[in-house]
Amino acid sequence: MNKRIRYLIIAAIALVLAMLFISPFAAPAITTGTPLEDNGECGSCHSGFIPFSTIPDVPVEVPENNDFEYRLRVENNWKHEVKELSAIINIETSPYLEFSEEPSGEVPPGYYITYDGTVSWGTIVGYSFPVDFGAERVYLSLDGDQGILGLNNIDLTLDGAESGQWSSKGSGADEEISLGENDIEDGGFGEYSVTVEHVRGRREISFTLSIEVEYSYRPMNDVQEGEELGGGDSHTFAWTLQSLSQGPNTIEISVSGIAYHEHSDSSVYEWEYIEDISSDIEVGTELIYSSPSDELSGTIILWIMGRVTGFITVILLTLSIAWGGIFKPLKKKLNKVFGPKRRNRMHCWFSYFLPISVTLHVAVLYIGIYGTTGKGLPTGGVSIGLMLILVFMGIFKHNVEKKVSTRTWLRLHFWITILAILSIILHFVLNGSSFSFLGL
Repeated sequence: MNKRIRYLIIAAIALVLAMLFISPFAAPAITTGTPLEDNGECGSCHSGFIPFSTIPDVPVEVPENNDFEYRLRVENNWKHEVKELSAIINIETSPYLEFSEEPSGEVPPGYYITYDGTVSWGTIVGYSFPVDFGAERVYLSLDGDQGILGLNNIDLTLDGAESGQWSSKGSGADEEISLGENDIEDGGFGEYSVTVEHVRGRREISFTLSIEVEYSYRPMNDVQEGEELGGGDSHTFAWTLQSLSQGPNTIEISVSGIAYHEHSDSSVYEWEYIEDISSDIEVGTELIYSSPSDELSGTIILWIMGRVTGFITVILLTLSIAWGGIFKPLKKKLNKVFGPKRRNRMHCWFSYFLPISVTLHVAVLYIGIYGTTGKGLPTGGVSIGLMLILVFMGIFKHNVEKKVSTRTWLRLHFWITILAILSIILHFVLNGSSFSFLGL
């Protein structure tokens, strides 16, 4: 093997290891809280005192059409008590999320607006309006000036947010367009655009355009009552939400409670405290958590296990290559320490554990929230296929050598290893959560 190829292999392995160690640690740091602080006697209890702290445990990105948990831990790190603890979650500004289980919420208000305008001969006037999840009917009404003998003619055209176009091209100045749930599903959710076009008649035609969007019942908020907290206690609120289609969302939560403390002179201090929290969640293609809390949900645990098994796979592949004898200086040192036979046996065992770690990596991710997505399968599938080929080439080495020479077998084994390394790097960059900022 010439030096250039050897240096390329070393560089590829170094890149994989750099990705492994530069990437945020697979199991993010666990929040452990802070020691209890003393209220004092009419001191810190009344100045700069915060009755409780809140720690959100929420993903910053979730895949489409999946359930996930929004968890919020409330901690009392002082020596007082917190009574009447409650939390209200509001998803009015989250058009691409809904509650998985229907809470007692409010029906979202319908959308209604009118425009008075004029359109000149041969021109078009345009407007836009939002259609969000839960819309069941869109109705447009155009009331135009008919003109002398009803000769004026204006047309109405509606374009959906994603696709679809509907028009009402009558012979007069009064037009209507009505969309049902199936039409809205075709048009998608987002900004719809409507145009008024002058076709025939007076130079300028005045009109009134009415736009109405009716919504079915979609709960927008939910209230949960918490436990009474003593000093050092905590309580976790949890809501199960469902992602719909891709888009940005903002979840707002208001946590309230009454701080209660009895002083040594039997006087009682009570203070109602409210803290507002806002969390941005993108419905995209994968599940990404910023900093999960120590009370880990099942989904987060599976996500962490998936990352850990991915890193283990990279380590096993690196060890297998190192013990495989590609690098002669390293091979000589390992032979001195372990002996040629044991070194080769260790190379085989590292390779045999690769399919196990890869299977676990795929299983825990696709049992979890990646179950309905194809995220990572193309690049990951190539990596798995190449690693399995390498394993079977090792197991059936003597059978292969009966058909091809040992030199040919070594070359095949070498180049398939190179392809496996490159495919893993590709999988890291394109599909790894740590590289999602690249937008690839």
